[in-house]
Amino acid sequence: MDQESGWEELRKEARKIEGDLDVKLSSYAKLGARVTQGGFADPDTPSMGSNRSWKSMEMEIQSLLEKLLDVNDSMSRCAASAAPTTSVTQKLARHRDILHEFSQVLTYTLFSFLSLCVMIHCIRIVLYLSVMYVNGTYCVWYLNLLAC
Repeated sequence: MDQESGWEELRKEARKIEGDLDVKLSSYAKLGARVTQGGFADPDTPSMGSNRSWKSMEMEIQSLLEKLLDVNDSMSRCAASAAPTTSVTQKLARHRDILHEFSQVLTYTLFSFLSLCVMIHCIRIVLYLSVMYVNGTYCVWYLNLLAC
């Protein structure tokens, strides 16, 4: 296989992975949006998606990101072994930018979900303590727990 056909095959593979990532990241972000739009609903309920489905989606996306990184590295090696033109250099830079953007979207969505989960758990603690206070079973050690 010559350099040009190898380059084109790698670009085709990169575009396919980028398309798959776009679809998966959109679904991942929609799942996060359903959780946040649901107010303080429990993210473990089936309608909101379980932590298992979040983790599964995250792992699929991470796997695709790793594949795209490998393809980008192969494209770099292919471009370096031939006389790189401005067009090839620009295309390679664009594929790297896309990989970086997808990585940022995954990180942002994951941290948004995790912060929501932390907020939900904090609200549950406050509600639980409020109920205990109203029922007269409030313990001082809970105050120490909240102060941490």
